[in-house]
Amino acid sequence: MASIRDGGRAVGSKDVWVLKSSAAEADQGLAEVRPMTSVRSTPSTVPRILEDMFWVGRYAERAEDMLRLVLAAHVLAEDYRTRPRTTGGMSLEIMLGVLASLAGRSSDDLGQEFRSVLLDADREGSAAQSLSALRDALAGVRDQLSLDVWRVFGITARAGSALRASPHSHAIGESAGRMLAGVLSLQGVTASMIRDPGWHMIGLGRHLERALQLCRLLRVVTVRRGLEVDREVLSAVLASSESAVTHRRRYRDYVRPAGVLDLLLMDGDNPRSLTFSLTEAARHLAAQQASTGSTRPERLLDELIAEVAATDSATLVAIGGADRPNLTGFLDSVEAQVSRITEAAGALHFATGPRPRPFGSLQTRAVVEEEVS
Repeated sequence: MASIRDGGRAVGSKDVWVLKSSAAEADQGLAEVRPMTSVRSTPSTVPRILEDMFWVGRYAERAEDMLRLVLAAHVLAEDYRTRPRTTGGMSLEIMLGVLASLAGRSSDDLGQEFRSVLLDADREGSAAQSLSALRDALAGVRDQLSLDVWRVFGITARAGSALRASPHSHAIGESAGRMLAGVLSLQGVTASMIRDPGWHMIGLGRHLERALQLCRLLRVVTVRRGLEVDREVLSAVLASSESAVTHRRRYRDYVRPAGVLDLLLMDGDNPRSLTFSLTEAARHLAAQQASTGSTRPERLLDELIAEVAATDSATLVAIGGADRPNLTGFLDSVEAQVSRITEAAGALHFATGPRPRPFGSLQTRAVVEEEVS
C-alpha cells in the first residue's frame, strides 16, 4: 500500500503492483506458498456485527408496528373524525393516544399528524425515524446481507414521495400500506440468510421488540370505557397486531377482552402473541456463541416465560373500579423484565472490552493537553 501525496499532503492510497519485466520470468510461487483449500472455514461474528444485527431486528419491528398502528387509526379517522362524540370518534381518540404515547403529538390536524409520523425522520418514535435507523443499522453490516435488502428502501422512498405529492387523505393509507409492504419484504430477504449468529440476533431483536410493542399497545385494554367503545378499541388493537383474521375465525367476531388477551398474550401458536415472541427470543438467544444455557439473559428470559405461562388470562381481565389493575401490573412487569433482558444480552454479546488507553505517561499527556489548549 502506498500513499499518494499532493504537495506533501496525503490525498489517497493505492495498492502497488510490481510487474515482471518479461512474461518468461518465473513468478514468486505464491500458489505453492499458500495452496488453495476446500476446507470450509468457520468465521466468528464480532460483537459490533451482532449489535447491528440486533438493532436491525428491533428497528424493523418498530417500523412495522408503527405503520400498522397508523393504518388502524387512519381507518377510524376516515369514518369518525367529524363525529367525535360517537363510539367510533371516542375509539379514534383512544388510538391516537396510543400513537402519542409512542411518538408524541406534533399537530392537532389529523392529516398532518399522520403525515408527520410517516415522513418526519427527526420525530422520535415515528415510522420514518425507525426506517432511517434501520437503514443505518443495515449499512453497518451490508457485507453480511443480500443486495435485495436495499429494495426495501426503494419501496418506502417511493411511497413517501407519493404521499408528499398528494394532498388527499386517502394517500395516507395508501402510502402507509406501501411502506408496510416494503418493511415486510425485509423478512423475505432475511429468510434466505444462513442461520448463523447474525441471523439469530436479528430474530432476537425482532421478537423482544415485538413483546415490548405489544405490551404498550395493550395498555388501552386496562381501562373500561363502555361495552361499545371497548369493542371498537379491541377491534383496532387486533388490526394493529395483525390478529383480526385469527380472532374472527376463532371467536366468530365476538370481541371481548378475555378472548383478545388470550390470543395476544397466551396463545403459543399465534406468531403475534407475547408467549410466541418470548419463546422465539429464547431460541435465538440460545443459538449465540456465548450462550451456555445458564447465562444471565437466558435465565431472565426463562423466568419471564415461566411467569407468563403461569398467568391466567381470566385474572388479567378482572375489574377493579374502572380499571383492570391485574393487567396493568402484568404489563408493567413484562416491560421491565424485557428491558432487563435486552440490557443483559447487550452486556454479554456486544461487549468489546475496555476502552483503548493512549500511549505515554500521565504527565506527558497533561503537558500535551495543556499545549493544545
